[in-house]
Amino acid sequence: MLEILDQFITYIKLANSGSDKTADAYYRDIKRFIDFLEQNDIHDFKEVDKNIIELDLERKKTELFQDNSSIFEYKEILETINSTCIEREHYKNFGLFYDSDIECFTGAELKKRLKTNALYFARVDEIHNYGNPETQLERYFEENGIKELRKDDWKNVDYKNVKKSVDIKSNTEPPKYLGSTAKWDKEEGTSKAKQRIRNILVFNEDN
Repeated sequence: MLEILDQFITYIKLANSGSDKTADAYYRDIKRFIDFLEQNDIHDFKEVDKNIIELDLERKKTELFQDNSSIFEYKEILETINSTCIEREHYKNFGLFYDSDIECFTGAELKKRLKTNALYFARVDEIHNYGNPETQLERYFEENGIKELRKDDWKNVDYKNVKKSVDIKSNTEPPKYLGSTAKWDKEEGTSKAKQRIRNILVFNEDN
């Protein structure tokens, strides 16, 4: 197996990296290589692992065309091909949260779950890199999810908990403004935009 993999990596490194077709060639050749391994009983991929690899290949195919990345972007995929399976600590290398429930899904439902996982991983990653986790995570997650995902080790959160947080957030009715007297409710200004912004005094009769 190692010899076959080394030969394949050598072949890829010798490819013409200046060609517009290089990214597509990386994608096509690695996918064919995976199919070859399966057809010849060299590697028995689990359905979950194969779908994770295919999802990552699709993403990398697009990224390579955008920023001229190299074969080294495929490091995680090639290492996975050379091992027995994708371990828990490797999920983040594929842009995914580890999912303890993933084995319960197959076929189209498995693909859908992995894509949704990748979507939220990318959103949280972007917020940590370019935004403010303290304020922006609340757009997608409820309180318990925010508490976990704002930590430095957020990539280790189980996707089962991430999805639970998303579901709670989406099923929670936002606060509704029922109106007040003119004395306690004032518009920000006279323009249409300013009129949509309210300055309200709120009293809690229990405190």
